[in-house]
Amino acid sequence: MQRSLYVIYGILSFYVRYSFLSTPSTAIFQFTEEARAAICPFVGTEGMRCFDGSSIKPSGRMHGSDYAKLPRGVGISVDRSTDRLMALAVQLTYPPEGTRVWTDGHTGAMFDIFNEAIIGPANRVVAAYDTARVHIFRNASQLNTAWRQTFADNRVRGGELARPPDLMEYFDSYFAHGHALALSQRVIGLYTLTINASTIQLNPFARHAVSQLTTTFDPDLYEDFVEAWETHIITRSLYDFVTDNSVKQNLRTIIRYRQRNIDLVQTEAVRQVNARLSPCISDSTCTPFWTMPWLNQGTHFTYSNANTRIFGDSSRSICALVRAGPVNADNIVVSIDSSSPGDCNRHFAIAIADGRHVHLYGMCGKYDNPNIPINLITLYDGAFQQICVTYNNQNARICVHVDLQSPHCFIRENARYNTDTGDVRIGWWSDRNRQFSATGGGMIKSVSLYDRSISQQCIRHQFEINM
Repeated sequence: MQRSLYVIYGILSFYVRYSFLSTPSTAIFQFTEEARAAICPFVGTEGMRCFDGSSIKPSGRMHGSDYAKLPRGVGISVDRSTDRLMALAVQLTYPPEGTRVWTDGHTGAMFDIFNEAIIGPANRVVAAYDTARVHIFRNASQLNTAWRQTFADNRVRGGELARPPDLMEYFDSYFAHGHALALSQRVIGLYTLTINASTIQLNPFARHAVSQLTTTFDPDLYEDFVEAWETHIITRSLYDFVTDNSVKQNLRTIIRYRQRNIDLVQTEAVRQVNARLSPCISDSTCTPFWTMPWLNQGTHFTYSNANTRIFGDSSRSICALVRAGPVNADNIVVSIDSSSPGDCNRHFAIAIADGRHVHLYGMCGKYDNPNIPINLITLYDGAFQQICVTYNNQNARICVHVDLQSPHCFIRENARYNTDTGDVRIGWWSDRNRQFSATGGGMIKSVSLYDRSISQQCIRHQFEINM
């Protein structure tokens, strides 16, 4: 169970677990003035905040002191429906002045660090943010996918992606006019904070709230509790302090129920927005059943059991946006397969053959289709290329599309596929050879899977989304 929460001062990166809608809480869980004085302020995405969303000026140094208290930026619960930071749930205590100190390298100011946190450099976290500083969204589905991916990654980000997007507003401002939305965000980090798991304790106010929960499931009571105290500390760390299994299960039940609610709201918003766009975009036949998380761009990823629909000799399509050079000759772009290496005809993989050809692997030579020509001068031009492979099991016809060029199609004469459902591997397969290389700028930017042989219209649509 992970308890660590990380923060870059000014730009937060919290790890959370569940999502739901919030409404005003009842009196039993309302925060008193005593609570406000004790657990406010803390660092939010918009400066020093309190649980009611109001801004608070930092208290600064005590009179005659060289030190200020480092702002509290961990141990805070989060409302995942709005990503508003709610309340400090962990007991954080400061040592005697000057005994644990962090010095701001920019200003020289010195801060006392609270006992329960470990402070570290921000370099690696900032670098992770800056690898994907600019994002372009061409429709509501892409924007909603980006938001949902932060949830899937158990993360809340600062800036524009720190909250669920108002899809209708973005539609009116951008998508309805044929415009794309570009977001560019830069992180300037000072430090990271990590809760020391061996010293974590709930503060008295959180403990009191937990004590009000009954073993008999009362939906109103539990909804009021999560509305006031919200998610991460509750659903992960708080479970260590809840000894009654009935209470634990009741919390899980109400959180999952509320998570489904917000999912339905966002899904309906996407449906309404996409229904106003062109038929191709709203046509379900152009929608993949799985898409590589847009934040994960690189050369080596594994998504366990992500392929749930391509199996046996079923029709299929895979589209990948890739940048390759000569170093990636014969290297895997994407593979769907069983977990057993060398398991003949239980895999389906696309690989770069050379600048003018691709390989399709079924694993074991007699199931492979190597050196399929493409209608492009070269894949090695330093640009991203979209490679789409379609297979129709009715006539065993395979087509390889690169960008919007005419496809190369042929009738597959090998034995029929017997592909396993299971993992989706980006840049490698279970034999662990032919691994895609980042040398020379190699990168796999996106992958989409379809459980049908998609049309050229859908391939064009996918190309417009990607490029």
